[in-house]
Amino acid sequence: MLLGDYLSDRLVHREQILKAIGGLVGLIVVFLAIALAGYAAFLTALLVLAVAFLGIPLILRYRYDIRSGSVPAFLGGIPVLVLLLLLVGFGLGWGWGYVVTAQEVPVSAVDDATAVTFDDVPEVRDDLFAADNCEAGTDDRRVCRLYLRGYEHEAAAARFMAWHGVRCPYQNARAPASPETFVARHDGTYYRISCAAHGD
Repeated sequence: MLLGDYLSDRLVHREQILKAIGGLVGLIVVFLAIALAGYAAFLTALLVLAVAFLGIPLILRYRYDIRSGSVPAFLGGIPVLVLLLLLVGFGLGWGWGYVVTAQEVPVSAVDDATAVTFDDVPEVRDDLFAADNCEAGTDDRRVCRLYLRGYEHEAAAARFMAWHGVRCPYQNARAPASPETFVARHDGTYYRISCAAHGD
């Protein structure tokens, strides 16, 4: 809309349009900075950005008397933009997040030299292998699952998985599971560690 106004009036309102563009870019930068702080901050930033999107066309119209037929279309598109930002912020389409799974494997099936440990992420290790997160799987082999959506050490878990070749939770959401796995050792037992999407 701003570009259309800038070109259609043969630069008559160049200064005002450039101020509006500069203000919009600045607000988007502030919005992104605040949004990275968390969900509560994201909603605050979203409200600020929505007000800015509404305010800039109104200021151009009533303060500088710059009128354009594109204003109604721009204002009508704001709810759609806000919805898309909400989808980005809350990860809808990400289902219920991702789950890290540790499946016990027999000693004969692994190479001890290539097995890793959880020494770098003790908090993730303790949570993954907590009694509430584990159960007896097939052949009485232990299976432990750690759900990452809302997990307080999600970033540490994702980094640990990435260090060993498993992209989680940044894998392609359409794939049912990441094909990459690795073997880790915990309390003398070997586990095959993988990551899969949880939910749709």
